[in-house]
Amino acid sequence: PQSQAFIHEEKYAGKSSIDKLHKIQSILESSFIDYYILTSLDSIAWLLNIRGNDILHTPLIFSFAIVSQSKKIELFIDHSKIANIKNKLDNIVNFQPFKNIKYFLKIRF
Repeated sequence: PQSQAFIHEEKYAGKSSIDKLHKIQSILESSFIDYYILTSLDSIAWLLNIRGNDILHTPLIFSFAIVSQSKKIELFIDHSKIANIKNKLDNIVNFQPFKNIKYFLKIRF
């Protein structure tokens, strides 16, 4: 069966994804950093309060994320895994196909 990403409830996560995003964006802006690329699965899980089961005994989902100073997060993830998280994260995330990260980086950077 295909694994699905799911939302880790705020009462367990401590802060909302939007609060975490705004904090990181504030740090980026004050440090004059345009983009921050997240490749660590646990960091992406923490930032977006998402979990999955792509790795046995570890609640993580394969993904990459790019955070900018003011725009939505670009989340590169297998689209077959986002049904449970898309509506809750649409306001802060642009969902991109997992394999598109190399093209995105080549075009944007």
